Amino acid sequence: MNFLSFDLMNKACRQAILSPLCFPVFLTAVTISGALGQQLERVIPREHAQERGQRAPAGQIDAAFTWRRPARYGLDLNNNGIIDLPNSFEYTHNLPSWNPQGCSCVADDCENGAPQFRVILDTSATSYPPIVPLRPEQPAPAMPASGAFEPVTDPAIEYARMRVRMRQTSWKIEGAALVPPLELPPTLHGAPYTTDVCLPEGDYSITLTAVDNYTGQSDVVRRVISVEDLFIVQLGDSYGSGEGTPERRIVSNLELVAGRQNTHANREWARTQLRDEHRRGFSFTLWADDGRHYPEVVVENNTAVVLAGVGTPVKMTARLPDFSQFSSTHKQHYRSHRSSFTASSQLALELEQSSDKSSVTYVNLAMSGARLSSGLLGPYGGVKTARFHDAADPLPGQLKQLKDIAGKRRIDALIITAGGNDAGFANAAAGLVMRDGFYRYIVNFEKIEHGVKTGDWAEVENSISFFSWIADWSDLLGGLNGIGNSYALVKADLVARQIQAPNVYLVEYPNFGMMDHPPRTLLGMTLGGGLAECEQILNSIAPNLAPGGLEANAEELRWAARNVLTPLNNAVQQAAAANGWAYIGGIRDAMEPHGACAWEPYDADDFAPGHPVAERLHEPRMRWFRREREAATIENTGPDKATGTIHPNEFGHKAVKNIMAMNIAWPVVKDHASLVVPPRRADERMEGQRPR
Repeated sequence: MNFLSFDLMNKACRQAILSPLCFPVFLTAVTISGALGQQLERVIPREHAQERGQRAPAGQIDAAFTWRRPARYGLDLNNNGIIDLPNSFEYTHNLPSWNPQGCSCVADDCENGAPQFRVILDTSATSYPPIVPLRPEQPAPAMPASGAFEPVTDPAIEYARMRVRMRQTSWKIEGAALVPPLELPPTLHGAPYTTDVCLPEGDYSITLTAVDNYTGQSDVVRRVISVEDLFIVQLGDSYGSGEGTPERRIVSNLELVAGRQNTHANREWARTQLRDEHRRGFSFTLWADDGRHYPEVVVENNTAVVLAGVGTPVKMTARLPDFSQFSSTHKQHYRSHRSSFTASSQLALELEQSSDKSSVTYVNLAMSGARLSSGLLGPYGGVKTARFHDAADPLPGQLKQLKDIAGKRRIDALIITAGGNDAGFANAAAGLVMRDGFYRYIVNFEKIEHGVKTGDWAEVENSISFFSWIADWSDLLGGLNGIGNSYALVKADLVARQIQAPNVYLVEYPNFGMMDHPPRTLLGMTLGGGLAECEQILNSIAPNLAPGGLEANAEELRWAARNVLTPLNNAVQQAAAANGWAYIGGIRDAMEPHGACAWEPYDADDFAPGHPVAERLHEPRMRWFRREREAATIENTGPDKATGTIHPNEFGHKAVKNIMAMNIAWPVVKDHASLVVPPRRADERMEGQRPR
């Protein structure tokens, strides 16, 4: 009897779910005759005759699958080397209009329906018994990635391919959000191995069925998973925006030429030119990116100069994004000095990269200089020296923006860093710097403390009004006395706007005025160092206004820690307790050994941070804050205009991130191992159970 008979092929193809795939083999079978048919009889091993009698082959199907979730934060969709911070409704709801890999909302109704997130199911771990070839020398075929074989005329090869085509997998997904359950049509095993589905957040029971339609053998495995997208939001001031650590510093050709000459005079001269151009509208500091594509432009000044050691005149040029094309979101990043190196962003990136079973949505609405009243609750003009600053067009309050962006989504962690500007932190620092030499009789501790507590800085302003380029004297701030009431208004606004944020975290402010001093030798004796106030900082802001310059000395820093920082953190902690929120402490103690007088981690000319931030927190006495000259170099401005001064650098933010990670609780991403599932069918087993 001929093996490829009509009866056998009819039986095999009746068992196949995708029976049209059997037609080529079927036609080949019914036309085989004569010498070719006799040849096939000779090459078919005897065990195939037993298989034709429907005896199960040796070995079993082992159904198994893995799953993963695509990352959402940490992407660079426009390939410009800067992490995307979209801050949009489309992003938080994972819509294809933000990313082609996104999903539509449930029922295509994002206002009322839940967003959905892509889950990739992978059957590459499923194994089938090997196919015994018609000829011993013929290797068993595997399904190509394209899902289609190249045409052949050899019936023996076509037989083996037919067997491959009759191996299929199918999915059934059950969950509270799926009524009825989602059943995906069978697909050929290995063409390809992965299947994508879009699901709202929740727990799901996923069943994989693997079938060999030739032998009738099958195996079923069930796995329970969680679809979880961790939603993190940062609100607040410069401490939360990332002030002091922009994404990148663009270097002009003028500085590159000066640097190649490697002379101090050339480098300093180039920096001076950069600062002058910055004042005339040039900006060489890049802040957070919105992920859109923008053309680049080459900008140059109109004056050619001759550097020492360079014979030909050189014009200053630089390649920059076309700022005129920026979206409103991108402009707001610049007006707020937002950066992906802030602590909460580093935390979101770490969570995203720690597991492929969950994803992270991260929104940062913090604004450098913002206060609780103007910034969180109400409009705010943004950083006055920033590109795109427009006093006539203030930025909307952060809570209003959050509602517009988050909609009805539940926020897993709402992190707020606010209160420092209400207490006039920058004003206090300016007052302490001015309190030097004969100025100490004009600006005393009592006047500064009055401003910190009440928000009324008129007495200090009248004394040193010419110092207005670093402080907002004329603005009536809320003061320490008003922080508790302002935070109560924040909670009321969260409730009124129906922002779903059950987990709110207020963050402790650090102390930048101390360091772990090394031991010193005096007259052959070793004197102990240890944790103490810096001898002086901020001595480059106004070096010519008094004999020896102005600075904040150890006495003033000690006073500020006791009378400004401690009451500020106490007020924030009390506000957290009063509103039922969590307070993240321990930051001040962790950062004090690495204050603004500690040792620099790198030359400011070499500023080029990257993700993840280098593991250097173990280095003793390394500075975790920006000093004024360092900030000026990074921002291409003067020490008196650098807004990043005494803010954490990327290492300081990394240290804060580590403390945040220990204090924030996240939803558990469930998997099959720890859950009890409904009773299984007789032919079903859980992942990890041995196949029958």
